[in-house]
Amino acid sequence: MVLAARFGALSVLLLVPSVQSAVTIGVGVLLDTFLVGSLLVPALALHLGPRTWWPSALAGMGPSVD
Repeated sequence: MVLAARFGALSVLLLVPSVQSAVTIGVGVLLDTFLVGSLLVPALALHLGPRTWWPSALAGMGPSVD
């Protein structure tokens, strides 16, 4: 949020290239924060299941069937 606010502050400058860059990067940061972090990463972890923890010892722990 702080980074997006900084780019938002750049967007009020009178230089057109800096305004375009600030708006583009600010929108990208907000999309990454809210879309990727809250939706895509948990969905991918759910889809991969235990393989999400591949490099650790938790990778071998699947659901136990009794």
